Amino acid sequence: MRCVFTIFLLLTAMAWAQNDPVVFTRTTVHGAKINLVTIDLNSDDVDIRPILAPPGTTRSFQGLLNQGEGAYTAITGTFFDPATAITVGNVVHNGRLMTEGSVGSVLTIDEKKNASVRSLEGKMGRHIDWAGTKFAVSAGPTLLRSGELTISPKAEGFKDRGLWGARMRAAMGVTAENKLLLLTSREPVGLHHLARIFQDLGAVDAVNLDGGSSTALYHDGKVVSRPGRQLTNLIAIYAKGAAPDQSRQLSAQYARAYNHYMKGSRLYKSGSLTLAHSQVRKALSMAPDRPPYWETLGEILESSKKVEEAAVSYIKAAELYFERSQDDGARRCAVAGFRLAPQLRDDYPELNELAPLEAYRASQRTAE
Repeated sequence: MRCVFTIFLLLTAMAWAQNDPVVFTRTTVHGAKINLVTIDLNSDDVDIRPILAPPGTTRSFQGLLNQGEGAYTAITGTFFDPATAITVGNVVHNGRLMTEGSVGSVLTIDEKKNASVRSLEGKMGRHIDWAGTKFAVSAGPTLLRSGELTISPKAEGFKDRGLWGARMRAAMGVTAENKLLLLTSREPVGLHHLARIFQDLGAVDAVNLDGGSSTALYHDGKVVSRPGRQLTNLIAIYAKGAAPDQSRQLSAQYARAYNHYMKGSRLYKSGSLTLAHSQVRKALSMAPDRPPYWETLGEILESSKKVEEAAVSYIKAAELYFERSQDDGARRCAVAGFRLAPQLRDDYPELNELAPLEAYRASQRTAE
Protein backbone atom coordinates (compact mmCIF):
# COMPACT_ATOMS: atom_id res chain seq x y z
CA MET A 1 0.00 0.00 0.00
CA ARG A 2 2.84 2.42 0.89
CA CYS A 3 4.45 1.67 -2.49
CA VAL A 4 1.21 2.51 -4.31
CA PHE A 5 0.89 5.73 -2.27
CA THR A 6 4.48 6.70 -3.10
CA ILE A 7 3.85 6.14 -6.82
CA PHE A 8 0.70 8.25 -6.53
CA LEU A 9 2.68 11.12 -4.99
CA LEU A 10 5.37 10.80 -7.66
CA LEU A 11 2.83 10.98 -10.48
CA THR A 12 1.16 13.94 -8.76
CA ALA A 13 4.49 15.75 -8.48
CA MET A 14 5.13 15.17 -12.20
CA ALA A 15 1.72 16.59 -13.07
CA TRP A 16 2.30 19.59 -10.84
CA ALA A 17 5.64 20.24 -12.48
CA GLN A 18 3.76 20.71 -15.75
CA ASN A 19 0.79 22.71 -14.46
CA ASP A 20 2.57 24.62 -11.68
CA PRO A 21 -0.25 25.10 -9.11
CA VAL A 22 2.50 25.17 -6.45
CA VAL A 23 5.78 26.95 -7.20
CA PHE A 24 8.83 27.34 -4.95
CA THR A 25 11.39 30.09 -5.37
CA ARG A 26 14.39 31.24 -3.38
CA THR A 27 14.92 34.88 -4.16
CA THR A 28 15.61 38.41 -2.91
CA VAL A 29 12.71 40.86 -2.58
CA HIS A 30 12.93 44.42 -1.26
CA GLY A 31 16.53 43.72 -0.30
CA ALA A 32 15.76 40.63 1.81
CA LYS A 33 16.54 36.99 1.06
CA ILE A 34 13.39 34.86 1.26
CA ASN A 35 11.93 31.44 0.52
CA LEU A 36 8.57 31.67 -1.22
CA VAL A 37 5.92 29.13 -2.14
CA THR A 38 3.08 30.34 -4.38
CA ILE A 39 -0.11 28.26 -4.38
CA ASP A 40 -2.82 28.79 -6.97
CA LEU A 41 -6.00 28.39 -4.92
CA ASN A 42 -8.04 28.42 -8.15
CA SER A 43 -6.60 25.01 -9.01
CA ASP A 44 -8.65 21.90 -8.25
CA ASP A 45 -5.41 19.99 -7.73
CA VAL A 46 -4.49 21.49 -4.36
CA ASP A 47 -5.91 21.09 -0.88
CA ILE A 48 -4.99 22.98 2.30
CA ARG A 49 -5.24 21.46 5.77
CA PRO A 50 -3.82 21.94 9.24
CA ILE A 51 -1.50 19.46 10.92
CA LEU A 52 -2.01 19.54 14.69
CA ALA A 53 -0.12 17.88 17.51
CA PRO A 54 -2.37 16.35 20.19
CA PRO A 55 -3.65 19.07 22.57
CA GLY A 56 -1.07 20.10 25.14
CA THR A 57 1.86 18.50 23.33
CA THR A 58 4.57 19.58 20.92
CA ARG A 59 6.29 17.61 18.21
CA SER A 60 9.38 18.05 16.13
CA PHE A 61 8.93 19.53 12.69
CA GLN A 62 9.66 16.14 11.18
CA GLY A 63 7.25 14.51 13.62
CA LEU A 64 4.42 16.76 12.47
CA LEU A 65 5.33 16.11 8.84
CA ASN A 66 5.23 12.38 9.49
CA GLN A 67 1.82 12.79 11.14
CA GLY A 68 0.53 14.69 8.11
CA GLU A 69 1.93 12.13 5.69
CA GLY A 70 1.85 13.22 2.06
CA ALA A 71 2.16 17.00 2.51
CA TYR A 72 3.79 18.64 -0.50
CA THR A 73 4.41 21.94 1.32
CA ALA A 74 4.11 22.89 4.99
CA ILE A 75 4.82 26.07 6.95
CA THR A 76 4.68 27.14 10.58
CA GLY A 77 1.12 27.96 11.64
CA THR A 78 -0.28 29.99 14.50
CA PHE A 79 1.13 30.78 17.94
CA PHE A 80 1.35 28.53 20.98
CA ASP A 81 2.37 28.86 24.62
CA PRO A 82 5.73 27.09 25.02
CA ALA A 83 5.10 26.54 28.75
CA THR A 84 1.85 24.60 28.25
CA ALA A 85 2.07 23.61 24.56
CA ILE A 86 -1.44 25.03 24.14
CA THR A 87 -2.12 26.53 20.71
CA VAL A 88 -3.45 30.05 21.31
CA GLY A 89 -4.71 30.89 17.83
CA ASN A 90 -7.74 29.76 15.85
CA VAL A 91 -7.29 26.86 13.47
CA VAL A 92 -10.40 25.84 11.49
CA HIS A 93 -10.87 22.90 9.15
CA ASN A 94 -14.11 22.29 7.25
CA GLY A 95 -16.08 24.61 9.52
CA ARG A 96 -14.80 23.03 12.74
CA LEU A 97 -12.79 25.00 15.27
CA MET A 98 -9.77 22.85 16.08
CA THR A 99 -7.90 25.33 18.34
CA GLU A 100 -8.95 28.72 19.68
CA GLY A 101 -7.69 32.24 20.25
CA SER A 102 -8.72 35.90 20.11
CA VAL A 103 -5.59 37.83 19.12
CA GLY A 104 -4.74 39.23 15.69
CA SER A 105 -6.58 38.56 12.46
CA VAL A 106 -7.59 35.42 10.62
CA LEU A 107 -6.90 34.28 7.08
CA THR A 108 -9.85 32.27 5.81
CA ILE A 109 -10.40 30.15 2.73
CA ASP A 110 -14.04 29.46 1.95
CA GLU A 111 -15.60 26.43 0.26
CA LYS A 112 -15.03 28.04 -3.14
CA LYS A 113 -11.35 28.43 -2.15
CA ASN A 114 -11.48 32.22 -2.06
CA ALA A 115 -8.99 33.59 0.48
CA SER A 116 -9.31 36.75 2.56
CA VAL A 117 -8.11 38.29 5.82
CA ARG A 118 -10.39 39.75 8.48
CA SER A 119 -9.98 41.08 12.00
CA LEU A 120 -10.95 38.92 14.96
CA GLU A 121 -11.97 42.11 16.83
CA GLY A 122 -10.84 40.46 20.04
CA LYS A 123 -13.48 37.70 19.79
CA MET A 124 -12.73 34.16 20.88
CA GLY A 125 -13.09 31.63 18.06
CA ARG A 126 -16.17 30.03 19.61
CA HIS A 127 -18.12 33.25 19.03
CA ILE A 128 -17.39 33.35 15.28
CA ASP A 129 -19.53 31.63 12.67
CA TRP A 130 -17.19 29.34 10.72
CA ALA A 131 -19.91 27.93 8.48
CA GLY A 132 -18.68 27.70 4.90
CA THR A 133 -15.04 27.97 5.97
CA LYS A 134 -12.80 25.31 4.46
CA PHE A 135 -9.68 26.48 6.27
CA ALA A 136 -8.72 29.33 8.59
CA VAL A 137 -5.76 30.23 10.75
CA SER A 138 -5.29 33.13 13.15
CA ALA A 139 -2.14 35.14 12.72
CA GLY A 140 -0.67 38.55 13.19
CA PRO A 141 0.15 41.24 13.38
CA THR A 142 -1.64 42.04 10.15
CA LEU A 143 0.79 43.38 7.57
CA LEU A 144 -1.41 44.39 4.62
CA ARG A 145 -5.12 45.00 4.06
CA SER A 146 -6.25 45.91 0.55
CA GLY A 147 -2.63 46.46 -0.41
CA GLU A 148 -1.95 49.04 2.32
CA LEU A 149 0.28 48.69 5.39
CA THR A 150 -1.85 48.15 8.50
CA ILE A 151 0.63 47.23 11.23
CA SER A 152 -0.78 47.79 14.72
CA PRO A 153 0.24 44.94 17.08
CA LYS A 154 -1.12 46.59 20.24
CA ALA A 155 -4.55 47.22 18.71
CA GLU A 156 -4.71 43.55 17.68
CA GLY A 157 -3.94 42.36 21.20
CA PHE A 158 -0.22 41.60 20.86
CA LYS A 159 1.97 42.53 23.84
CA ASP A 160 5.34 41.05 22.88
CA ARG A 161 7.63 43.96 21.95
CA GLY A 162 9.91 41.45 20.27
CA LEU A 163 7.45 41.30 17.38
CA TRP A 164 8.64 44.71 16.17
CA GLY A 165 12.33 43.95 15.85
CA ALA A 166 14.19 42.17 13.11
CA ARG A 167 13.84 38.40 13.43
CA MET A 168 13.41 35.32 11.31
CA ARG A 169 9.91 35.39 9.87
CA ALA A 170 7.17 33.12 8.62
CA ALA A 171 4.22 34.83 6.96
CA MET A 172 1.45 34.40 4.44
CA GLY A 173 -0.35 36.60 1.96
CA VAL A 174 -3.01 36.58 -0.75
CA THR A 175 -2.88 38.19 -4.20
CA ALA A 176 -5.74 39.68 -6.20
CA GLU A 177 -5.55 36.56 -8.40
CA ASN A 178 -6.34 34.37 -5.35
CA LYS A 179 -2.84 32.99 -5.03
CA LEU A 180 -1.61 32.10 -1.57
CA LEU A 181 1.93 33.18 -0.71
CA LEU A 182 3.83 31.26 1.98
CA LEU A 183 7.07 32.94 2.96
CA THR A 184 9.98 32.39 5.33
CA SER A 185 12.89 34.80 5.59
CA ARG A 186 16.49 33.70 5.26
CA GLU A 187 17.65 36.61 7.37
CA PRO A 188 16.08 38.69 10.19
CA VAL A 189 13.56 41.30 9.01
CA GLY A 190 11.22 43.71 10.80
CA LEU A 191 7.45 43.91 10.39
CA HIS A 192 7.43 46.96 8.12
CA HIS A 193 10.14 45.43 5.95
CA LEU A 194 8.11 42.22 5.77
CA ALA A 195 5.02 44.18 4.73
CA ARG A 196 6.98 45.90 1.95
CA ILE A 197 8.16 42.51 0.71
CA PHE A 198 4.56 41.37 0.35
CA GLN A 199 3.65 44.58 -1.44
CA ASP A 200 6.45 43.93 -3.93
CA LEU A 201 5.11 40.37 -4.37
CA GLY A 202 1.68 41.75 -5.32
CA ALA A 203 -0.19 40.73 -2.17
CA VAL A 204 -3.39 42.54 -1.24
CA ASP A 205 -3.63 40.98 2.24
CA ALA A 206 -0.80 39.59 4.36
CA VAL A 207 -0.26 38.44 7.94
CA ASN A 208 2.68 37.47 10.10
CA LEU A 209 2.83 33.85 11.34
CA ASP A 210 4.67 32.31 14.28
CA GLY A 211 8.30 33.06 13.44
CA GLY A 212 11.56 33.37 15.34
CA SER A 213 12.67 29.93 16.50
CA SER A 214 9.35 28.52 15.20
CA THR A 215 10.13 29.47 11.59
CA ALA A 216 9.70 26.32 9.50
CA LEU A 217 9.13 25.52 5.84
CA TYR A 218 9.05 22.21 3.98
CA HIS A 219 8.61 21.73 0.25
CA ASP A 220 8.74 18.76 -2.09
CA GLY A 221 10.63 16.42 0.24
CA LYS A 222 13.09 19.00 1.59
CA VAL A 223 13.25 21.05 4.79
CA VAL A 224 13.84 24.59 3.55
CA SER A 225 13.65 26.42 6.92
CA ARG A 226 14.39 24.35 10.01
CA PRO A 227 12.84 25.51 13.32
CA GLY A 228 14.84 25.75 16.52
CA ARG A 229 12.14 24.21 18.69
CA GLN A 230 9.22 21.80 18.64
CA LEU A 231 5.86 22.99 17.32
CA THR A 232 2.15 22.38 17.80
CA ASN A 233 0.76 23.11 14.33
CA LEU A 234 1.52 23.51 10.64
CA ILE A 235 -0.31 24.75 7.55
CA ALA A 236 0.00 22.03 4.92
CA ILE A 237 -0.60 21.89 1.17
CA TYR A 238 -1.57 18.56 -0.40
CA ALA A 239 -2.28 17.27 -3.84
CA LYS A 240 -5.99 16.57 -4.20
CA GLY A 241 -6.74 13.19 -2.63
CA ALA A 242 -3.32 12.86 -0.99
CA ALA A 243 -4.20 14.13 2.50
CA PRO A 244 -4.29 11.45 5.22
CA ASP A 245 -7.50 10.20 6.81
CA GLN A 246 -8.50 12.36 9.78
CA SER A 247 -11.23 10.20 11.28
CA ARG A 248 -9.26 9.56 14.49
CA GLN A 249 -8.60 13.26 14.96
CA LEU A 250 -12.25 14.04 14.24
CA SER A 251 -13.39 11.49 16.85
CA ALA A 252 -11.18 13.17 19.43
CA GLN A 253 -12.62 16.52 18.39
CA TYR A 254 -16.17 15.29 18.96
CA ALA A 255 -15.20 13.95 22.38
CA ARG A 256 -13.78 17.31 23.44
CA ALA A 257 -16.87 19.08 22.07
CA TYR A 258 -19.12 16.77 24.09
CA ASN A 259 -17.22 17.62 27.27
CA HIS A 260 -17.78 21.33 26.65
CA TYR A 261 -21.46 20.68 25.92
CA MET A 262 -21.97 18.73 29.14
CA LYS A 263 -20.21 21.40 31.16
CA GLY A 264 -22.40 24.05 29.52
CA SER A 265 -25.54 22.05 30.25
CA ARG A 266 -24.62 21.78 33.94
CA LEU A 267 -23.90 25.50 34.12
CA TYR A 268 -27.24 26.26 32.46
CA LYS A 269 -29.12 24.15 34.98
CA SER A 270 -27.34 25.96 37.81
CA GLY A 271 -28.35 29.34 36.37
CA SER A 272 -24.91 30.46 35.15
CA LEU A 273 -26.14 31.62 31.75
CA THR A 274 -23.06 33.52 30.58
CA LEU A 275 -20.67 30.68 31.37
CA ALA A 276 -23.12 28.14 29.95
CA HIS A 277 -23.37 30.12 26.71
CA SER A 278 -19.57 30.21 26.37
CA GLN A 279 -19.18 26.46 26.87
CA VAL A 280 -21.99 25.47 24.48
CA ARG A 281 -20.69 27.90 21.85
CA LYS A 282 -17.29 26.24 22.22
CA ALA A 283 -18.89 22.82 21.70
CA LEU A 284 -20.72 24.05 18.60
CA SER A 285 -17.62 25.61 17.10
CA MET A 286 -15.96 22.19 17.34
CA ALA A 287 -18.98 20.10 16.32
CA PRO A 288 -21.47 22.31 14.44
CA ASP A 289 -23.49 19.34 13.18
CA ARG A 290 -24.86 18.30 16.60
CA PRO A 291 -28.58 19.28 16.88
CA PRO A 292 -28.82 18.90 20.70
CA TYR A 293 -26.07 21.49 21.07
CA TRP A 294 -28.04 24.00 18.99
CA GLU A 295 -31.22 23.21 20.91
CA THR A 296 -29.50 23.80 24.26
CA LEU A 297 -27.99 27.02 22.93
CA GLY A 298 -31.49 28.14 21.99
CA GLU A 299 -32.70 27.44 25.54
CA ILE A 300 -29.80 29.41 27.02
CA LEU A 301 -30.37 32.36 24.69
CA GLU A 302 -34.11 32.35 25.37
CA SER A 303 -33.46 32.36 29.11
CA SER A 304 -31.08 35.27 28.50
CA LYS A 305 -33.88 37.18 26.73
CA LYS A 306 -32.02 37.07 23.40
CA VAL A 307 -35.13 36.11 21.48
CA GLU A 308 -33.98 36.49 17.88
CA GLU A 309 -30.74 34.58 18.45
CA ALA A 310 -32.62 31.87 20.32
CA ALA A 311 -35.07 31.44 17.44
CA VAL A 312 -32.23 31.04 14.94
CA SER A 313 -30.58 28.42 17.16
CA TYR A 314 -33.83 26.46 17.55
CA ILE A 315 -34.38 26.51 13.78
CA LYS A 316 -30.82 25.34 13.16
CA ALA A 317 -31.42 22.45 15.55
CA ALA A 318 -34.70 21.66 13.79
CA GLU A 319 -32.97 21.54 10.40
CA LEU A 320 -30.30 19.15 11.67
CA TYR A 321 -32.88 16.91 13.36
CA PHE A 322 -34.90 16.95 10.13
CA GLU A 323 -31.85 15.91 8.07
CA ARG A 324 -31.46 12.92 10.37
CA SER A 325 -35.18 12.00 10.06
CA GLN A 326 -35.59 12.70 13.79
CA ASP A 327 -39.01 14.24 13.35
CA ASP A 328 -39.86 14.60 17.05
CA GLY A 329 -36.77 16.69 17.69
CA ALA A 330 -37.29 18.67 14.48
CA ARG A 331 -40.92 19.38 15.39
CA ARG A 332 -40.05 20.39 18.96
CA CYS A 333 -37.35 22.84 17.88
CA ALA A 334 -39.34 24.20 14.94
CA VAL A 335 -42.28 25.00 17.23
CA ALA A 336 -39.91 26.73 19.67
CA GLY A 337 -38.27 28.74 16.91
CA PHE A 338 -41.52 29.79 15.25
CA ARG A 339 -42.95 30.69 18.66
CA LEU A 340 -40.18 33.24 19.14
CA ALA A 341 -40.01 34.40 15.51
CA PRO A 342 -43.21 33.59 13.56
CA GLN A 343 -41.85 35.52 10.55
CA LEU A 344 -39.35 32.71 9.96
CA ARG A 345 -42.10 30.34 8.85
CA ASP A 346 -41.99 31.52 5.24
CA ASP A 347 -38.23 30.87 5.09
CA TYR A 348 -38.46 27.21 6.15
CA PRO A 349 -41.36 25.53 4.30
CA GLU A 350 -40.27 21.99 5.17
CA LEU A 351 -40.27 22.84 8.89
CA ASN A 352 -43.52 24.75 8.50
CA GLU A 353 -45.13 21.55 7.24
CA LEU A 354 -43.63 19.59 10.12
CA ALA A 355 -44.78 22.11 12.73
CA PRO A 356 -48.00 23.60 11.32
CA LEU A 357 -49.57 26.70 12.76
CA GLU A 358 -52.02 24.57 14.74
CA ALA A 359 -49.14 23.01 16.65
CA TYR A 360 -47.76 26.46 17.37
CA ARG A 361 -51.11 27.65 18.71
CA ALA A 362 -51.44 24.53 20.82
CA SER A 363 -48.03 25.19 22.33
CA GLN A 364 -49.10 28.75 23.10
CA ARG A 365 -52.25 27.54 24.87
CA THR A 366 -50.19 25.06 26.87
CA ALA A 367 -47.77 27.83 27.86
CA GLU A 368 -50.68 29.98 29.06
